[in-house]
Amino acid sequence: MHDKANGNELFTVILEYEGTTSAAQVRAPSADDAVHIWFESLKEEGAYGLTGAQRDKMRTAFDADESPVPIHGLGNVWCKTTLAGDRLALLHLVKTVHGSA
Repeated sequence: MHDKANGNELFTVILEYEGTTSAAQVRAPSADDAVHIWFESLKEEGAYGLTGAQRDKMRTAFDADESPVPIHGLGNVWCKTTLAGDRLALLHLVKTVHGSA
């Protein structure tokens, strides 16, 4: 859903790390901005169900200024990967259409 009041789109952010899959939704004008908003919220205690140590590893490992990569053949889907500690962290972003239930 496009939020015409502030020009933001809804993005679903899915993180896979250390056997945990967590999801969040953020509003942002672009996938790059969605990553920044998600990244900044890692400062919050208990963000995305991650432990404090996991959040610290994410904040150290992810370069929030590095753009997510579009997934070839799909529209409105991006990913970012990094090593956080010695484990792979995979972040998916999906521009989401908000429908009524």
